[in-house]
Amino acid sequence: MCKEWTPAQHSLFQTANFFFAAAFLVPGSFKQSVLLVRALLSFGYFFLAIWGGIEVCAPDILLWNLIIVILNCTHTALLTWRFLPPTLTLELTELYIKVFKPLRVSKKHFKELVREAKVQTLECGDIYAVEDVSPADERLSILLKGRLRVTCDDTHLHFINQHQFVDSPEWEANHEQSDDVFQVTITAEEDSTYICWPRMKLERVLRHRPMLKTVLDAVIGKDITQKLYALNEHLSGLTDERNRGKRDALWAKTNSRSMSMDAVNTGTSGLVRSQAYKLASFKNVPPFSPNLGSMGKLQSHKPQHWVPVVATQFPKKSPFIQQNSTNSLRIPEIHSTPPPQRSKSLKGSKKDREVKFKAPLK
Repeated sequence: MCKEWTPAQHSLFQTANFFFAAAFLVPGSFKQSVLLVRALLSFGYFFLAIWGGIEVCAPDILLWNLIIVILNCTHTALLTWRFLPPTLTLELTELYIKVFKPLRVSKKHFKELVREAKVQTLECGDIYAVEDVSPADERLSILLKGRLRVTCDDTHLHFINQHQFVDSPEWEANHEQSDDVFQVTITAEEDSTYICWPRMKLERVLRHRPMLKTVLDAVIGKDITQKLYALNEHLSGLTDERNRGKRDALWAKTNSRSMSMDAVNTGTSGLVRSQAYKLASFKNVPPFSPNLGSMGKLQSHKPQHWVPVVATQFPKKSPFIQQNSTNSLRIPEIHSTPPPQRSKSLKGSKKDREVKFKAPLK
């Protein structure tokens, strides 16, 4: 039992215990709580070490507190390095902001995805893939800067622009290793930079991050759709006609592609739209109705319009209906036939037989 209480200790001792109390009161409901606890403990033991060396002059108190300060400072530095946002180059940051951030991919997960890739360059005229020669199941690339031309049998198909996948159709067509090769030739139209993932490394990352796999599948599907639209528009002459200023007359004709597919929703905030659809402006066409569900959201961005498509492939009169339809619809008469009768030979077999008995002998 304490008969006399010693006076309060030095202010350094009180400050150290204040940091201890603050450290143990930190809630663990947020991610950086461990970092904050370690930092407060480091300050508390630091003031306690100063108090033991200056006020009490006890070497054991000074030594033990210094050791604990060093340990907590080491943990604090490691946690600070872990929780700091990853550093990305300017090109990768732009890719993240425009492609992955709208799909709610964190910067940490994007850093994990980019860590397994290599950034490579192509000079003007360099070839990324050769038709019928380059294997199509080894890599996946996204163009960061520049422009690539896609050709087949020396025929121009479409361009690959910034932040588009270079070989998304080949990646989607080859989920496993195969002997397939590129069916097109991809050439650099200007000095270009792209990021490339080897198949095995990318599949390993996606295996551990299913959310990234879902996002990447959606982005690849959107990219393939845009490539198919660009290819269809180029081969059908839409691009040339649009450049000649005949856009209004062109869109009044029957189009070979499905206009309803211009509104394929592939993400939380992205709609697949071809370049021709974005650039086209139509007059005297009613806009989207606000009661169209998800399609009504397009009204908040800018007015969009449906494209009138007239079906001209059907004849005016059906070839299956004859002129005299009344005569052709007559019901044929059905003649009833009497039921078949049994032959008479069967009746003779059922005659009663007479049994004769001989009279007994007397």
